[in-house]
Amino acid sequence: MEIDKLQGNLPETMKVEMSDAIQFFLRSNADQQIRFVIYLSQQLDFDILEKAVCLSIYQEPIFSYTYKEAKNAAYWKKQDNIKPSMLVDLVKTATPSNEVEEFLTTAVSPFDFPLVRVRIVRHEHKDILCINMNHTPTDGAGLKEFVKILADSYSKLAVNPNHTCQPNISGDRSIKQVTKRFSLLQKMKFARAGFKRPPRRVSWSFDWGQSNEDGRNQLAFMKLSSDTFDRVKAFGKRHNATINDVVIAAFTRAFVKARQNNETASKPLIVPVDLRKYADPSHKRAICSLTGSMIINLETTIGESFAETLSKTVKETSLKKSTHAEMNMLAPFLVLSRLMPYAKMKEKVMQLKMPPIPLLTNVGVINPNDINFNGIPVESSFITGVVSYGGYFSMAYSTFNREITFSIGFCGNTVQQQKVNTFLSNLKSELEGIE
Repeated sequence: MEIDKLQGNLPETMKVEMSDAIQFFLRSNADQQIRFVIYLSQQLDFDILEKAVCLSIYQEPIFSYTYKEAKNAAYWKKQDNIKPSMLVDLVKTATPSNEVEEFLTTAVSPFDFPLVRVRIVRHEHKDILCINMNHTPTDGAGLKEFVKILADSYSKLAVNPNHTCQPNISGDRSIKQVTKRFSLLQKMKFARAGFKRPPRRVSWSFDWGQSNEDGRNQLAFMKLSSDTFDRVKAFGKRHNATINDVVIAAFTRAFVKARQNNETASKPLIVPVDLRKYADPSHKRAICSLTGSMIINLETTIGESFAETLSKTVKETSLKKSTHAEMNMLAPFLVLSRLMPYAKMKEKVMQLKMPPIPLLTNVGVINPNDINFNGIPVESSFITGVVSYGGYFSMAYSTFNREITFSIGFCGNTVQQQKVNTFLSNLKSELEGIE
């Protein structure tokens, strides 16, 4: 496929949206990469996949660009001379888990092209499809949208090698498609709440420990079986709670166990929320980042039993949802983007050091129909969050065929690795103990 001929139809530059800039500024706190892994029971056709990736980044053209900064502005610049080998590779190996880990944890500069990298890890007659996406132009929901497009392109190319598509140039990537849902008074309330930063004294944080060894990017995983998923779901239903409520309660209890000295500390938790629920479904959208965050705080006492912790969690999440609290942390950035030039806003945001409040993000359910590569059966699949730096701690989880996969990305060594594994063990015990 002559991808350069396709790219010639695209504009030379695209607008940097406020959400793009914020994700770019946050690169000092995390590696700003999100990952999608699909375990297939058969092999893909590499040539078809290569063409499918080329078509997909043309269909959603933001992925054919790179983030550029001028003196007092930023813009997306079209990448010239794109070669398929820049986007996709294939590794045959006897140790597939090692190759998957290496691909997922390799540090990538936010200025580098491509924004999406794809690797097939081949072991015997099976393939593992790994997708690593730059977080700057989109969020976890956007990653799922892209992989759905990729799978659809692959399936169509398998039937018709001449299949082509049209670029989604006119699709909306702005946060306005969400904010226009709210009145001016509501927006003012969001901004007022958002500018109230939590004092450092209320923040609990993960005990990363001290070490003189050099750290490296790592991802730690924990899976819950379908049987545990069913028990968690049934338990939540009996207590008028969502699965996410149950996970928040378990996360909080595991975090308390990990930090024995935090009994009297307030316990805030950042929970990202997909804002697409506020957008008009008929509105033409391009892949972008539409994520807000609300802070769930169970205060100092979480309760002795799991049911008590869950009760406090449900009360807190219900209150925050009723006030659309997921808009609060986003509103200050909207205000700053209107009042300040790009360079000043960048300086302000990058100097803004939030207390290291832990973060828990539910990337959601992976629909088997959305990762259908021409009918090849999928054994399992998951999505990870970013690799956090410094004192920050974030965990992501996704669900596929009633199996939940939790992942924690961090930069550390064996000391930090052991602490993370202990935390995941505590979390698993909390969730598997549910009856």
